[in-house]
Amino acid sequence: MTAIAIGGLAALLAWGCGGSATAESDPQSLLEETFSGEGVDSGVLDLALSASSTRPGGGSLTATLEGPFETREPEQLPLTDVEVSLKALGGGEDIDIDAGLTITEDAAFVSFGGQAYAVDDATFATFSEEFASSSADREQGADGGTLLERFGIEPSEWLTDVTNEGIEEIGGVETVHISGSPDVARIVADAVALDPAGNALGAIGADQLADSVGAASIDLYTGADDKILRRLDLAIAFIETAASGGELDLKLSIGIANVNQQQTIEAPADPKPLDELIPGGLDLLDPSTPGSPLPIPGG
Repeated sequence: MTAIAIGGLAALLAWGCGGSATAESDPQSLLEETFSGEGVDSGVLDLALSASSTRPGGGSLTATLEGPFETREPEQLPLTDVEVSLKALGGGEDIDIDAGLTITEDAAFVSFGGQAYAVDDATFATFSEEFASSSADREQGADGGTLLERFGIEPSEWLTDVTNEGIEEIGGVETVHISGSPDVARIVADAVALDPAGNALGAIGADQLADSVGAASIDLYTGADDKILRRLDLAIAFIETAASGGELDLKLSIGIANVNQQQTIEAPADPKPLDELIPGGLDLLDPSTPGSPLPIPGG
């Protein structure tokens, strides 16, 4: 579910531990500390992705996700108020989507084209129950490493040749800027771990894709006092090879601001019933629902 994904992204961004760091601190130790601590309770997410490709049928894509979140008890849906923008050109069809998701203590809303729609009480209750039941699995693995480590993913190993670039201010917070060379093969392999069906890469292997890298950089900014990741910037340019099929430029920026500050998350004004946006409601997005346009996996 979207709320679970937002909670997971927040956990990724917010890992860190106590202590202090300076421009002379060992960057590898800082990197490991940043991705091995406790999560925060609230913040404002800011994610931006852009891609452009010269592959046959390729084009360009930009996507953003912005907004506050605030976690509650482990079995409760996190409070969120995020806006999502997706624009894609090429491939024979242009896409321009602006949407949003708001979750308050007792309701959920989706927005599309500037209009908010209220999720019905029964569906909201079902989502809440599913999230609560999954919290037992999340708690069971809590002592087995950080969230992504339990999937075999270790972001601290995404960088090689790391350098402490000194103290920089991000969103009013002193951070240590760490730069390095991305281990593209490792990053791609970790992406595959989150996508066991192989939908993202298809027949292209991690090593093949890594061999087509023309230039790459990665920079992260970790709190000097709390070792909480405030921003991560990744840029990779792939040259044209038999594996890549063309040039491809990727840029990803992930940030979090107002860490552990109380967030204001309120229901939108004048929402319409969700049925006006999705006739039949969200149940039709469940493949097992009679009349759903989505196929049943394995069916």
